[in-house]
Amino acid sequence: MLFNSFQYWIFFLIVAALFYSLPFRIGKFLLLGASYIFYMWWDPRFIVLILTSTVVDYYLGILLETASGRRKKFLLIVSLVVNLGILGFFKYYDFFAGSLARLLHVSESSVVLQIILPVGVSFYTFASLSYTIDVYWGKMKAVRNFADYALFIAFFPHLIAGPIIRARQFISQIQYWRRPAAIMVQGGIILVLCGLIKKMVFADRFAVVSDGYFTDPAAHPGWLPAWSGCLAFFMQVFFDFSGYTDIARGCAKLLGFEFPLNFARPFLARNPPDLWQRWHITLSTWVRDYVFVPLSRKRRGRFVLYRNMIVVMVLVGLWHGANWTFVVWGAYHGLLLIGYRLFDRAKTGSAIDRVMKSRYFVPFSAKCCVLSS
Repeated sequence: MLFNSFQYWIFFLIVAALFYSLPFRIGKFLLLGASYIFYMWWDPRFIVLILTSTVVDYYLGILLETASGRRKKFLLIVSLVVNLGILGFFKYYDFFAGSLARLLHVSESSVVLQIILPVGVSFYTFASLSYTIDVYWGKMKAVRNFADYALFIAFFPHLIAGPIIRARQFISQIQYWRRPAAIMVQGGIILVLCGLIKKMVFADRFAVVSDGYFTDPAAHPGWLPAWSGCLAFFMQVFFDFSGYTDIARGCAKLLGFEFPLNFARPFLARNPPDLWQRWHITLSTWVRDYVFVPLSRKRRGRFVLYRNMIVVMVLVGLWHGANWTFVVWGAYHGLLLIGYRLFDRAKTGSAIDRVMKSRYFVPFSAKCCVLSS
């Protein structure tokens, strides 16, 4: 079910009506069941994947809380292998297998499996990993109520298009849920309406222009059609993704939950770091906290910093899609971030304390950029 479909809104209204007619201790089971129905609507077979991730990480979280030393590291590795194994196989196997086959001049049909990508797998995998890593680091206690944890993973508004939520942000909302006030309901309705307008009025109209150009670029020669097609595609992606996120946040509000902001007027960004503070914020903060910071913790230095920027941005590119164009796109943004940092250092001085205290570094490390050091 897509957020802009008639089916979804019938589904949502039924779920909301039943949810508010029940006490919350029962209503949360209704939300969990509705989330699984929502997920199975596309393909019932893939419910096994989200249940596997949920069950494995729920019990690993409990074990991680009391474990220590090598056993604790082993438990975290199990979580990483299970979650990244599911994500890697279903999202990236065909891409890497096909690329290797072309490199070795082997028939792609002999190694490519034509795997169907499960809906939402990137979002709930990152959500689940954030939980086990936070428990491993001691940043939160393990969740003892299985229904609470399962609802955190499967809650349907964030399942197909984000934002990426974390257990620390969401579990407490389940445990201390309160019926939403009128202003929260009003905010939810406004977000839903804004999201539908972004998706159906803007994104779908820009799609007509971009599809018209990229379907047959040779039929539209010249720089003006090329730039028009590219800009239309960029606007289509923004309004589509941002619109879906607004609808997700609005639906969550209408059910009494808060999701984090995911887009903060990215067109107003002043520089590359500022762009990544505004675009897909929950992804930027996730890779900063769980990839960039751990990579930079033991080794410091300018080379390590720049290497980690490239690594992180290539991973961000791959997260968006299994294609070499996304790898190039990620590397390009990594080089942009490095170039801007070098330019900023040359402009403000080379002393590290000046960089640390600069106005660019503060939001960079405190909000959502992948460049904190």
